[in-house]
Amino acid sequence: MAGVRSVLRRFRRNRLTGIGLASESIDSYRDFWDSSAVADAENAVAHGVEDVWGSGASELTMLQPYLSPDASVLEVGCGIGRIMYHVAPHCREMHGVDISAEMLKLAAKNLAHVPNVKLHLGSGYDLPLPADEFDFVYSCRVFQHVPKNVVLNYLKEVHRVLKPGKKFALQIPNILLDEHMDALNHFAQPEFFRNPYPMYFYTPAEVERLGSYAGFEVKVVDDWLLAILTKPG
Repeated sequence: MAGVRSVLRRFRRNRLTGIGLASESIDSYRDFWDSSAVADAENAVAHGVEDVWGSGASELTMLQPYLSPDASVLEVGCGIGRIMYHVAPHCREMHGVDISAEMLKLAAKNLAHVPNVKLHLGSGYDLPLPADEFDFVYSCRVFQHVPKNVVLNYLKEVHRVLKPGKKFALQIPNILLDEHMDALNHFAQPEFFRNPYPMYFYTPAEVERLGSYAGFEVKVVDDWLLAILTKPG
């Protein structure tokens, strides 16, 4: 996985330059990701990573302890499917939801040969899925692009769609790490005030508070703010 500094060095040198949020509305977030998908989808989901599809193997290693062959699994913010590609062979049913129809078009094409994948267009603040449906849910470096009030609603939605006793793996940047503070400073540069980029940072205490408020038991696993949230049951 490319480090944050490496990613930031390359950030300016791609076709995403000039794409920014028009406002804080959900429609603006949808337009932002649709435009990013059309302009340069791979850089939009994995800035600066040389092997975008191979990079999903790192997430698989992280998620593998929570997967099982008979599980129904959901990814929140699936993008073009780079992580689902690796996770799908390790579960019975693989679902992905994303705010961007353009991202999902690419995911459908990229994963057309994977028989157990189902894709869903999301609203940008909740999940279009039944309650108590999934054995495992994960979201890797997605909620960093979502305002905290929307993240809280997503956490409540994940709690709703998880079966009792099951887990949600959440990964998000930790502002207490020097590397991630450098990233925040990068997004404080003038170009991002002209073309706002949705990027948010958290502390472990914030993740624990948001998760517990949404009804989860929360365990922060590592400094990159991988957190495992368990729905009581």
